[in-house]
Amino acid sequence: FDRQNYSIVLRGEKGAGKSRLLFQLINKFSEKALKCAFLSLEMHPNSSVIQRYKDEYLSNQAKETVDVTHEAANYEQLNAICKKYDALFIDSWTKLKGMTQLDFDRLQKENPKTIIVAIFQSTTGGVSRGGNMPEYDAGVVIQVNKGGNAECEKNRYTATDKIYNVFAQGLVEEISND
Repeated sequence: FDRQNYSIVLRGEKGAGKSRLLFQLINKFSEKALKCAFLSLEMHPNSSVIQRYKDEYLSNQAKETVDVTHEAANYEQLNAICKKYDALFIDSWTKLKGMTQLDFDRLQKENPKTIIVAIFQSTTGGVSRGGNMPEYDAGVVIQVNKGGNAECEKNRYTATDKIYNVFAQGLVEEISND
């Protein structure tokens, strides 16, 4: 990936595995010694689900180094968070206070070295709720389908012909060959 204005939009139906994939990404970026923050806006950080995801998907090092909050930030607060961290993970964008889809690109441009990974709920039409502008602004768009199959619909940096299963934590063709 390219650290300049790099962002990932995760979208999908409820229960498809978006939050699980987000935790797996938090772990991977943390392994790269990036200072990470996680805004857990869908569920309280102390909920049993979040605790289970931490145990299942985060390394001990990530558990100790990733900062977690559940405060729904407004734009100014979110911008300040971006200035302190290398990577920001948001579950989910629609829970932020007074934010619009235009703010996603603005935040990215004002913090070009901060990696932003945000979950957007999908509409029945398969686009991000609230509009698809963040999908145009993001470097990567990943659709998580029922059953946890994550497909990269857009990737400015590499091919998008692989399917990753969130639950099995591997590429689909590698899983089926076992």
